[in-house]
Amino acid sequence: MKHKENSQSLMCKPVKGWVGMTLLAGISVLFLCGGCDNQPTKADVTTHDDDWGARLMAVMVLDDQSRLADIAKNDTNSNVRFVAAGKLDDMILLADIAKNDKDESVRKAAVVRFDYLLVLSLDDQSLIADMAKNNEDDIVRIMAVDKLGDKTILADIAKNDKDKIVRWRAASKLDDQTIFANIATNDETSTVCFLALAKVDDKAILADIAKNAKDVDIRRVATVKMIDDPILLADIAKNDENWMAREAAVEKLDDKILLADIAKNDEDSEVRRAAVEKLDDPSLLVDIATNDEDASVRMTAESRLEELGHADR
Repeated sequence: MKHKENSQSLMCKPVKGWVGMTLLAGISVLFLCGGCDNQPTKADVTTHDDDWGARLMAVMVLDDQSRLADIAKNDTNSNVRFVAAGKLDDMILLADIAKNDKDESVRKAAVVRFDYLLVLSLDDQSLIADMAKNNEDDIVRIMAVDKLGDKTILADIAKNDKDKIVRWRAASKLDDQTIFANIATNDETSTVCFLALAKVDDKAILADIAKNAKDVDIRRVATVKMIDDPILLADIAKNDENWMAREAAVEKLDDKILLADIAKNDEDSEVRRAAVEKLDDPSLLVDIATNDEDASVRMTAESRLEELGHADR
Protein backbone atom coordinates (compact mmCIF):
# COMPACT_ATOMS: atom_id res chain seq x y z
CA MET A 1 0.00 0.00 0.00
CA LYS A 2 1.26 3.45 -0.89
CA HIS A 3 0.37 6.25 1.44
CA LYS A 4 -0.94 9.21 -0.50
CA GLU A 5 1.09 11.73 1.46
CA ASN A 6 4.32 9.87 0.73
CA SER A 7 5.61 11.89 -2.19
CA GLN A 8 4.33 15.17 -0.77
CA SER A 9 5.78 14.63 2.67
CA LEU A 10 9.16 13.64 1.30
CA MET A 11 9.18 16.59 -1.07
CA CYS A 12 8.46 18.95 1.79
CA LYS A 13 11.44 17.63 3.75
CA PRO A 14 14.34 20.10 3.97
CA VAL A 15 17.17 19.06 1.67
CA LYS A 16 20.10 17.70 3.62
CA GLY A 17 23.36 15.99 2.74
CA TRP A 18 25.82 16.69 -0.05
CA VAL A 19 23.68 14.92 -2.64
CA GLY A 20 20.65 17.05 -1.89
CA MET A 21 22.65 20.25 -1.61
CA THR A 22 24.33 19.62 -4.97
CA LEU A 23 20.93 19.05 -6.53
CA LEU A 24 19.65 22.27 -5.01
CA ALA A 25 22.58 24.14 -6.47
CA GLY A 26 21.86 22.70 -9.90
CA ILE A 27 18.21 23.71 -9.70
CA SER A 28 19.27 27.23 -8.75
CA VAL A 29 21.44 27.43 -11.84
CA LEU A 30 18.55 26.33 -14.04
CA PHE A 31 16.59 29.30 -12.69
CA LEU A 32 19.54 31.57 -13.37
CA CYS A 33 19.65 30.25 -16.93
CA GLY A 34 16.05 31.30 -17.35
CA GLY A 35 14.86 27.85 -18.42
CA CYS A 36 16.74 28.21 -21.68
CA ASP A 37 16.64 25.37 -24.19
CA ASN A 38 20.39 25.34 -24.77
CA GLN A 39 21.62 23.82 -21.52
CA PRO A 40 25.39 23.21 -21.45
CA THR A 41 26.85 19.76 -21.88
CA LYS A 42 30.29 18.34 -21.10
CA ALA A 43 31.33 19.37 -24.59
CA ASP A 44 30.60 23.09 -24.29
CA VAL A 45 30.84 24.13 -20.64
CA THR A 46 33.85 25.90 -19.21
CA THR A 47 35.04 26.23 -15.66
CA HIS A 48 36.76 29.51 -16.54
CA ASP A 49 33.65 31.51 -17.46
CA ASP A 50 33.34 34.91 -15.77
CA ASP A 51 29.76 34.03 -14.81
CA TRP A 52 29.81 31.92 -11.62
CA GLY A 53 26.48 30.32 -12.62
CA ALA A 54 28.06 29.03 -15.81
CA ARG A 55 31.07 27.74 -13.86
CA LEU A 56 28.75 25.98 -11.42
CA MET A 57 26.90 24.31 -14.30
CA ALA A 58 30.26 23.20 -15.67
CA VAL A 59 31.19 21.63 -12.34
CA MET A 60 27.86 19.80 -12.25
CA VAL A 61 28.90 17.76 -15.31
CA LEU A 62 32.61 17.60 -14.58
CA ASP A 63 34.23 14.24 -13.75
CA ASP A 64 37.93 15.13 -13.80
CA GLN A 65 39.08 14.86 -10.18
CA SER A 66 42.18 17.04 -10.66
CA ARG A 67 40.07 19.88 -12.09
CA LEU A 68 37.45 19.44 -9.38
CA ALA A 69 40.17 19.62 -6.76
CA ASP A 70 41.51 22.88 -8.21
CA ILE A 71 38.02 24.38 -8.35
CA ALA A 72 37.12 23.25 -4.83
CA LYS A 73 40.25 24.92 -3.50
CA ASN A 74 40.50 28.03 -5.64
CA ASP A 75 37.26 29.17 -7.23
CA THR A 76 36.28 32.60 -6.02
CA ASN A 77 32.61 31.72 -5.61
CA SER A 78 31.53 29.64 -2.60
CA ASN A 79 28.60 28.07 -4.49
CA VAL A 80 30.98 26.66 -7.10
CA ARG A 81 33.44 25.43 -4.45
CA PHE A 82 30.51 23.90 -2.56
CA VAL A 83 29.44 21.74 -5.52
CA ALA A 84 33.00 20.82 -6.43
CA ALA A 85 33.73 19.70 -2.86
CA GLY A 86 30.64 17.51 -2.96
CA LYS A 87 32.12 15.58 -5.92
CA LEU A 88 35.66 15.04 -4.64
CA ASP A 89 37.11 11.59 -3.91
CA ASP A 90 40.35 12.77 -2.28
CA MET A 91 39.74 12.43 1.45
CA ILE A 92 42.94 14.27 2.39
CA LEU A 93 41.91 17.26 0.29
CA LEU A 94 38.39 17.09 1.73
CA ALA A 95 39.82 17.20 5.24
CA ASP A 96 41.85 20.27 4.30
CA ILE A 97 38.81 22.03 2.82
CA ALA A 98 36.70 21.07 5.84
CA LYS A 99 39.26 22.77 8.07
CA ASN A 100 40.34 25.76 6.03
CA ASP A 101 37.73 26.98 3.54
CA LYS A 102 36.51 30.43 4.51
CA ASP A 103 32.85 29.57 3.81
CA GLU A 104 30.90 27.50 6.34
CA SER A 105 28.70 25.81 3.73
CA VAL A 106 31.75 24.65 1.76
CA ARG A 107 33.37 23.30 4.93
CA LYS A 108 30.14 21.44 5.73
CA ALA A 109 29.95 19.99 2.21
CA ALA A 110 33.50 18.71 2.57
CA VAL A 111 32.72 17.13 5.96
CA VAL A 112 29.63 15.37 4.63
CA ARG A 113 31.43 14.12 1.53
CA PHE A 114 34.31 12.89 3.68
CA ASP A 115 31.94 10.99 5.97
CA TYR A 116 30.10 9.56 2.96
CA LEU A 117 33.33 8.20 1.48
CA LEU A 118 34.39 6.94 4.88
CA VAL A 119 31.21 4.90 5.26
CA LEU A 120 31.72 3.41 1.80
CA SER A 121 35.21 2.29 2.76
CA LEU A 122 34.34 0.82 6.16
CA ASP A 123 34.01 -2.89 6.91
CA ASP A 124 34.12 -2.67 10.71
CA GLN A 125 30.51 -3.07 11.86
CA SER A 126 31.09 -1.19 15.11
CA LEU A 127 32.34 1.86 13.20
CA ILE A 128 29.48 1.58 10.71
CA ALA A 129 27.00 1.37 13.60
CA ASP A 130 28.49 4.51 15.14
CA MET A 131 28.08 6.39 11.85
CA ALA A 132 24.52 5.08 11.41
CA LYS A 133 23.50 6.24 14.87
CA ASN A 134 25.48 9.41 15.40
CA ASN A 135 26.45 11.14 12.15
CA GLU A 136 24.75 14.51 11.78
CA ASP A 137 23.90 14.10 8.09
CA ASP A 138 20.88 12.05 6.97
CA ILE A 139 22.54 10.84 3.76
CA VAL A 140 25.57 9.52 5.62
CA ARG A 141 23.36 7.73 8.15
CA ILE A 142 21.39 6.13 5.31
CA MET A 143 24.61 4.89 3.71
CA ALA A 144 25.73 3.46 7.04
CA VAL A 145 22.35 1.79 7.65
CA ASP A 146 22.63 0.13 4.24
CA LYS A 147 25.91 -1.49 5.34
CA LEU A 148 24.76 -2.35 8.86
CA GLY A 149 23.95 -5.94 9.76
CA ASP A 150 23.18 -5.73 13.48
CA LYS A 151 19.40 -6.24 13.79
CA THR A 152 19.25 -4.82 17.31
CA ILE A 153 20.88 -1.56 16.25
CA LEU A 154 18.76 -1.40 13.10
CA ALA A 155 15.64 -1.80 15.23
CA ASP A 156 16.77 1.03 17.50
CA ILE A 157 17.42 3.30 14.51
CA ALA A 158 14.08 2.35 12.98
CA LYS A 159 12.32 3.50 16.14
CA ASN A 160 14.40 6.50 17.15
CA ASP A 161 16.26 8.21 14.29
CA LYS A 162 15.18 11.82 13.88
CA ASP A 163 14.73 11.45 10.11
CA LYS A 164 11.80 9.47 8.70
CA ILE A 165 13.72 8.22 5.65
CA VAL A 166 16.54 6.88 7.84
CA ARG A 167 13.98 5.25 10.13
CA TRP A 168 12.28 3.50 7.25
CA ARG A 169 15.55 2.50 5.58
CA ALA A 170 16.53 0.74 8.81
CA ALA A 171 13.09 -0.84 9.25
CA SER A 172 13.12 -2.18 5.69
CA LYS A 173 16.14 -4.32 6.55
CA LEU A 174 14.23 -6.09 9.30
CA ASP A 175 11.76 -8.96 9.12
CA ASP A 176 10.30 -8.83 12.63
CA GLN A 177 6.58 -8.02 12.46
CA THR A 178 6.55 -6.85 16.07
CA ILE A 179 9.04 -4.13 15.12
CA PHE A 180 6.91 -3.11 12.16
CA ALA A 181 3.92 -3.05 14.51
CA ASN A 182 5.75 -0.77 16.92
CA ILE A 183 6.60 1.59 14.08
CA ALA A 184 3.07 1.52 12.64
CA THR A 185 1.64 2.24 16.08
CA ASN A 186 4.01 4.88 17.32
CA ASP A 187 5.98 6.59 14.55
CA GLU A 188 5.31 10.32 14.34
CA THR A 189 5.20 10.30 10.52
CA SER A 190 2.12 8.79 8.90
CA THR A 191 4.06 7.81 5.77
CA VAL A 192 6.41 5.62 7.80
CA CYS A 193 3.46 4.18 9.73
CA PHE A 194 1.76 3.06 6.53
CA LEU A 195 4.95 1.60 5.08
CA ALA A 196 5.38 -0.43 8.25
CA LEU A 197 1.73 -1.49 8.34
CA ALA A 198 2.04 -2.84 4.80
CA LYS A 199 4.62 -5.33 6.14
CA VAL A 200 2.29 -6.77 8.79
CA ASP A 201 -0.06 -9.67 8.07
CA ASP A 202 -0.25 -11.44 11.43
CA LYS A 203 -3.84 -10.96 12.60
CA ALA A 204 -3.02 -10.81 16.30
CA ILE A 205 -0.48 -8.06 15.62
CA LEU A 206 -2.92 -6.27 13.32
CA ALA A 207 -5.52 -6.39 16.08
CA ASP A 208 -3.09 -4.71 18.45
CA ILE A 209 -2.34 -2.01 15.88
CA ALA A 210 -6.06 -1.51 15.24
CA LYS A 211 -6.55 -0.92 18.96
CA ASN A 212 -3.49 1.13 19.86
CA ALA A 213 -2.14 3.06 16.85
CA LYS A 214 -1.97 6.82 17.34
CA ASP A 215 -3.21 7.50 13.80
CA VAL A 216 -6.91 6.86 13.25
CA ASP A 217 -6.31 5.96 9.60
CA ILE A 218 -3.72 3.37 10.64
CA ARG A 219 -6.25 1.85 13.05
CA ARG A 220 -8.89 1.73 10.31
CA VAL A 221 -6.61 0.13 7.71
CA ALA A 222 -5.28 -2.41 10.21
CA THR A 223 -8.89 -3.39 10.93
CA VAL A 224 -9.60 -3.86 7.21
CA LYS A 225 -6.48 -6.00 6.81
CA MET A 226 -7.92 -8.45 9.37
CA ILE A 227 -11.12 -9.00 7.39
CA ASP A 228 -11.51 -12.08 5.18
CA ASP A 229 -15.22 -11.91 4.39
CA PRO A 230 -15.40 -11.08 0.65
CA ILE A 231 -18.86 -9.47 0.98
CA LEU A 232 -17.67 -7.14 3.72
CA LEU A 233 -14.45 -6.39 1.83
CA ALA A 234 -16.46 -5.55 -1.29
CA ASP A 235 -18.65 -3.17 0.68
CA ILE A 236 -15.62 -1.41 2.17
CA ALA A 237 -13.87 -1.23 -1.21
CA LYS A 238 -16.90 0.42 -2.79
CA ASN A 239 -18.36 2.51 -0.02
CA ASP A 240 -15.96 3.37 2.79
CA GLU A 241 -15.39 7.12 3.10
CA ASN A 242 -11.71 6.57 3.92
CA TRP A 243 -9.71 6.08 0.70
CA MET A 244 -7.00 4.17 2.57
CA ALA A 245 -9.55 1.70 3.90
CA ARG A 246 -10.92 1.26 0.35
CA GLU A 247 -7.40 0.67 -0.94
CA ALA A 248 -6.68 -1.91 1.77
CA ALA A 249 -9.89 -3.73 0.89
CA VAL A 250 -9.10 -3.65 -2.84
CA GLU A 251 -5.77 -5.31 -2.15
CA LYS A 252 -7.65 -8.30 -0.67
CA LEU A 253 -10.32 -8.56 -3.37
CA ASP A 254 -10.43 -11.19 -6.13
CA ASP A 255 -13.72 -10.21 -7.79
CA LYS A 256 -12.58 -9.08 -11.25
CA ILE A 257 -15.88 -7.39 -12.12
CA LEU A 258 -15.80 -5.32 -8.95
CA LEU A 259 -12.09 -4.55 -9.40
CA ALA A 260 -12.78 -3.35 -12.94
CA ASP A 261 -15.54 -1.06 -11.69
CA ILE A 262 -13.28 0.38 -8.99
CA ALA A 263 -10.37 0.79 -11.41
CA LYS A 264 -12.59 2.84 -13.70
CA ASN A 265 -14.70 4.78 -11.24
CA ASP A 266 -13.19 5.27 -7.79
CA GLU A 267 -12.63 8.96 -7.10
CA ASP A 268 -9.17 8.37 -5.64
CA SER A 269 -6.18 7.62 -7.88
CA GLU A 270 -4.46 5.41 -5.30
CA VAL A 271 -7.52 3.18 -5.01
CA ARG A 272 -7.84 2.97 -8.80
CA ARG A 273 -4.16 2.13 -9.07
CA ALA A 274 -4.49 -0.68 -6.52
CA ALA A 275 -7.39 -2.13 -8.51
CA VAL A 276 -5.52 -1.83 -11.83
CA GLU A 277 -2.65 -3.87 -10.40
CA LYS A 278 -5.05 -6.84 -10.06
CA LEU A 279 -6.70 -6.64 -13.50
CA ASP A 280 -5.98 -9.06 -16.34
CA ASP A 281 -8.34 -7.79 -19.07
CA PRO A 282 -6.07 -6.32 -21.80
CA SER A 283 -8.80 -4.22 -23.42
CA LEU A 284 -9.74 -2.65 -20.10
CA LEU A 285 -6.10 -2.01 -19.24
CA VAL A 286 -5.54 -0.34 -22.62
CA ASP A 287 -8.55 1.90 -21.96
CA ILE A 288 -7.22 2.87 -18.53
CA ALA A 289 -3.67 3.37 -19.81
CA THR A 290 -5.06 5.73 -22.45
CA ASN A 291 -7.77 7.61 -20.64
CA ASP A 292 -7.29 7.71 -16.86
CA GLU A 293 -6.77 11.27 -15.69
CA ASP A 294 -3.93 10.31 -13.33
CA ALA A 295 -0.43 9.60 -14.70
CA SER A 296 0.40 7.03 -12.01
CA VAL A 297 -2.73 5.03 -12.81
CA ARG A 298 -1.94 5.13 -16.53
CA MET A 299 1.62 3.98 -15.86
CA THR A 300 0.36 1.15 -13.65
CA ALA A 301 -1.93 -0.01 -16.45
CA GLU A 302 0.97 0.10 -18.90
CA SER A 303 3.12 -1.96 -16.52
CA ARG A 304 0.32 -4.46 -16.03
CA LEU A 305 -0.04 -4.87 -19.81
CA GLU A 306 3.69 -5.59 -20.03
CA GLU A 307 3.40 -8.20 -17.29
CA LEU A 308 0.60 -9.89 -19.23
CA GLY A 309 2.60 -9.86 -22.47
CA HIS A 310 0.63 -7.09 -24.19
CA ALA A 311 3.25 -4.36 -24.29
CA ASP A 312 2.72 -3.84 -28.05
CA ARG A 313 -0.84 -2.65 -28.19
